[in-house]
Amino acid sequence: MTIASTAVQPIATTKLIVDNICLTLTNEYLAFEKQLLENENKHLQLLVEDIQLEIDMLREENEELDGENQDLHMEVADLQDEIIDLTEQVNDLLEE
Repeated sequence: MTIASTAVQPIATTKLIVDNICLTLTNEYLAFEKQLLENENKHLQLLVEDIQLEIDMLREENEELDGENQDLHMEVADLQDEIIDLTEQVNDLLEE
């Protein structure tokens, strides 16, 4: 074995060790990033569920308001009929 080959071997070993450390750190970083993304995904899923519940509540409220609106339209129509009847009665009385 020559001096050059014995000097290269520790350098190659050191490079492998450094590469291994870099890969380990990269894997750790990627695992950390993955955990952050999973946490954010869970948070976003909860937000979506909250928004869906809010939408459902608003739909329900809208249906109730539609029903009330229809009732009010019927009341207005009844009152308009009464006004027409009363106007006719007043006109009849004025003609007498």
